[in-house]
Amino acid sequence: MPATNHETPVEKVSASLTFVGFGMRPDELTGSLGIQPSFTDVSFVTRCETGRKEECGLWSYDTAANVASRDVGEHIEHLLDLFRPLMSRIDEKTPRPNVFLHVKCEATSIMRPLVAPRIGPDHVAGIAGLGAALQVELLEATRWPNEQG
Repeated sequence: MPATNHETPVEKVSASLTFVGFGMRPDELTGSLGIQPSFTDVSFVTRCETGRKEECGLWSYDTAANVASRDVGEHIEHLLDLFRPLMSRIDEKTPRPNVFLHVKCEATSIMRPLVAPRIGPDHVAGIAGLGAALQVELLEATRWPNEQG
């Protein structure tokens, strides 16, 4: 995909790709993908269809430690480059886990306005190719403790 400069006027940008599924074992997914996750969890969640509590696994990889850029596109590109070749391994899982791509932009100064990132059509197509739902989170800088709002 062509490089685009969609740098946002924020201090921190990260993106994460997360797999969630009933019966999914994060350690098995790590072995299958050959990638170290940023975070994993297994908990019991009530399944809507049955009302029973079942084991649900979560596996997440975050770009924060690997991409220093404030360009949202570079974070998404990193995830696409890493996971597109591995999606057949995800598709083999039964049942196939839900896939989420979460972009987070955080302002660290109240002096800078927070502007939503621009995500180009190539990246949107790549995200759709992963079968992922996209969530974008914009976090404003918090006011100083003594400042009145």
